[in-house]
Amino acid sequence: MQPKKEDLSDKVEAHKLALEVHQQLARMWSGSTWKGRKRVWRRYAAFAEQMTGTPTQSIDGHLAAMWVQYRRHRRIKLQTAISEVSALLALTQRIPTTNLSELTDYIAAMRKQVRPGKIQQALPLTREQIDQLTAQWSETAPAEATALWLAWKTASRWSDINKLTRRSLKLLDDKRMMVVFYETKTQNGEYRPDHVVLVHENAGLPAFVTETLNQMTPGQLLTTMTTNALARKLANLPVNLKWRHDLQRFSWGELRQQYSAHSIKRGAIHRLWEAAANGSIEVNMVSFMAKHKTDFKVSQNTVRYAPNLYQVARAMGSEEATRLL
Repeated sequence: MQPKKEDLSDKVEAHKLALEVHQQLARMWSGSTWKGRKRVWRRYAAFAEQMTGTPTQSIDGHLAAMWVQYRRHRRIKLQTAISEVSALLALTQRIPTTNLSELTDYIAAMRKQVRPGKIQQALPLTREQIDQLTAQWSETAPAEATALWLAWKTASRWSDINKLTRRSLKLLDDKRMMVVFYETKTQNGEYRPDHVVLVHENAGLPAFVTETLNQMTPGQLLTTMTTNALARKLANLPVNLKWRHDLQRFSWGELRQQYSAHSIKRGAIHRLWEAAANGSIEVNMVSFMAKHKTDFKVSQNTVRYAPNLYQVARAMGSEEATRLL
């Protein structure tokens, strides 16, 4: 009896399915989260191998606590140590782990040592600075200018902006557009996008925005500029100290800070807080824009029955906030 010939098409299909599974798993965490947790794993694995003399493919809670304590001896900040333990705890869900309780007790003890203090935050940009930058960039890089303008108008992280494709961006009229965030830093439910914002510009949408959107193909990313690349561009900006009310409250180190990618979001939220203090918007709208999560306060199934995302976006009231940005 002749052996049955091998069906190569099945192998090709299996390879394709395996690739799709890998792609889905990669979406579980953001790219920066994957990168950070891989770095923590490599450091822990190197320490564990040095201590035991053999390579490791698992996490030992006792060894992990010793590793973090060793890192503390090398004068890393307490908050950094807590972040590294948190990353290891996230990995224990997917890597064989022993003595887990020792690691959880260790991080609980460290958290008790944290004392309230001043949080180092990004310097906030202003609308005037955003206008200057978009005017410069629109001449040579209109897509990046559009991305920067939208980051400000939606109070977004840059990591959320550089995931936007043409399907996320819908022009409504000469003053309004809708931005649908299908994938943000932490994903929400399966029946709806993570966040929906109605963007309103009183003077009319900038020409570079409409032209950029009209030239995009359906699946095209709005921008491929990374967060680090943006940070390098913003670091060259002269610092605007107008927003500081009392310079004596700040150290020279803080006064020498540079702008970063997060300066866009922080500047936009500053402006919304001012609007809320003046009674121009409700204070919960500041939280809505800052969290960057559309808290529908209704079940996913209810949102599923909405006639379209435009109606959902209008109901959330973000248009009133974006008018002021």
